[in-house]
Amino acid sequence: MKLLYLTEPQLEGIKRAIEEEVDKSASPDYNIDSIKYLYNPNSPQHIFIRVTTYGVTGGVPFSDVQYVCVDKNGDIDSCENMFPDLKSRMAFIGDFREFQIKDGVAKFI
Repeated sequence: MKLLYLTEPQLEGIKRAIEEEVDKSASPDYNIDSIKYLYNPNSPQHIFIRVTTYGVTGGVPFSDVQYVCVDKNGDIDSCENMFPDLKSRMAFIGDFREFQIKDGVAKFI
């Protein structure tokens, strides 16, 4: 398995991004279905977090997928400005590689 090297600020940024999502899930109407860590060789300075959520808002059920970017400095962004159109976004998403962080080591799965 190949290892992925993350900076200390990047790890802190990932932790902050996850904590923000967990804080949102404190509401009974907002639930986290899954959180995945992703890497894209087209943007090696970023780590991406895919958050799948579901719940009820205003009596209407919803399901949503959001991508959060964390750069090498630990700065968090919504990734929206990285994709000028749907075609480029779909091509970029197709190149994602999932990895896991276990015992302080990031490995591709």
